[in-house]
Amino acid sequence: TILAILEYIWIMIEGISIFLISLTTAVLTYYSGFGLGTLLLPAFALFVPLELAIAMTALVHFSNNILKVFLVYATIDRKLLLRFGGAALIGSALGALLLRLIDDFGVCYHLTFFEKTHEVSYIGLIVGVLMLLFAVVEYIPKLSLKSISLTLGGLISGFFGGLSGHQGALRAAFLSSQ
Repeated sequence: TILAILEYIWIMIEGISIFLISLTTAVLTYYSGFGLGTLLLPAFALFVPLELAIAMTALVHFSNNILKVFLVYATIDRKLLLRFGGAALIGSALGALLLRLIDDFGVCYHLTFFEKTHEVSYIGLIVGVLMLLFAVVEYIPKLSLKSISLTLGGLISGFFGGLSGHQGALRAAFLSSQ
């Protein structure tokens, strides 16, 4: 029974950690408008499988966005919301669908590290590459996206949000360049 108690305590610590990480990152990223997924996804992936970490990141994003809507409701540009947000919603559904299809591919390769074999899934590989790519893109000075319409920008931003949970930097780049 001591092991059961310790396991229960560990589960409680994980749950409290996930809650505190979610709350802290939501507050920190409120003003920047992006970064929530970049911070949450790796933190969640420490506790749960990657597919579940992506879903948890999406839930925190959704909750955070609902809160932001209530906080800034009076200043929302409804035309912009429909053009960009509507396209982002469609893009996120397409990205999530692709994520689901990739999940069926299974394991990409096995990696042996310090005499322990780890499986690398296609989802893990793709999300890892996207995280690295988005980190590099954030350091490109004056990335101009003016030639891309808001609707296409919303679609692209939403797609990557649905695929990996990372769309904030793209969303900020598209919206600030208009």
